[in-house]
Amino acid sequence: MNILVGAPNENFDLEKMKQKMLKHPGLMKEKLFFADQGLTRDELDSIDVIIGYDQKLVPQIIYSPTSRLKWIQALSVGVDYFPLAEIKNRGIRLATVKGIHSEPIAETVIGMIFGQYRNLNRINTIGRWEKPAHPFKTLAGKSVVIYGTGAIGMRVAEILKTFNVTTVGINHSGHQAKFFDSTFTMDDFSPAVTNADIIINSLPLMPATDHFFDQKYFNRLTNQPLFINVGRGGSVVTDDLINALNARTLSAASLDVADPEPFPDNNPLWQMDNVFISPHIASLFDQYGEQSLEIFSKNLREYEYDGALLVNEVNLNK
Repeated sequence: MNILVGAPNENFDLEKMKQKMLKHPGLMKEKLFFADQGLTRDELDSIDVIIGYDQKLVPQIIYSPTSRLKWIQALSVGVDYFPLAEIKNRGIRLATVKGIHSEPIAETVIGMIFGQYRNLNRINTIGRWEKPAHPFKTLAGKSVVIYGTGAIGMRVAEILKTFNVTTVGINHSGHQAKFFDSTFTMDDFSPAVTNADIIINSLPLMPATDHFFDQKYFNRLTNQPLFINVGRGGSVVTDDLINALNARTLSAASLDVADPEPFPDNNPLWQMDNVFISPHIASLFDQYGEQSLEIFSKNLREYEYDGALLVNEVNLNK
């Protein structure tokens, strides 16, 4: 099979992935192409499988009437950056690396909480031996609402339980989930939700979550919570988030994702001392490439055997 390897974002080391793939025992018989090598139209049309993403080449392949592309292995959990309607129309299969991000993202969330609660973010910016004027908080006894009770949300909740935290999960149906004391649907705004100390979004971007966190949402909150977003930037109306912080509806915010990305240098959120922003790096860790390749190689072996994708195939009919 002809396989194209692309970097899904600017934080991804394509050269490192190239070396891993060239040495991977499960890929020795495959013909590998890389997005940085300058491919012809015929070579692009010959691609059977894409692993990763390339903003220029992937659309060229997907929309080409002579492309023989069969499936795409995303190197992410979210797939909203792919032209999903066209992928579905052309019968192209799509899989993700769901599951490998739960630990690094959960650890990032815990770091964000302590950065705000223990004033670590502010201390670092003062640049001298001086105590911040903001109060210091502890996690014990706090109530945390987590939007998304999948692998990431459950791992965050599991860690938080060790700090004697009440965990409230939000999902589409309100079904129970491990490590959550209670769960509610997306449209439920009971006091357990509106009176939270911390609100965490880990949901992917989809029609139900697009601009979900808006002025109307923030106005329902009663306890000036810390707001954390490690899901997708498009789930939050940025101007409404700024207004909520200025109005003290929110006490602080920690964001690993933003809308738009890259986030403009002149956005006022950068100047707020109660806001922490990282450049969409919460999912990164030192074994990212290896674990992604393991999922890809399992799917590739099974696909070549009987046309099935065993791990994390996306249901494009939802």
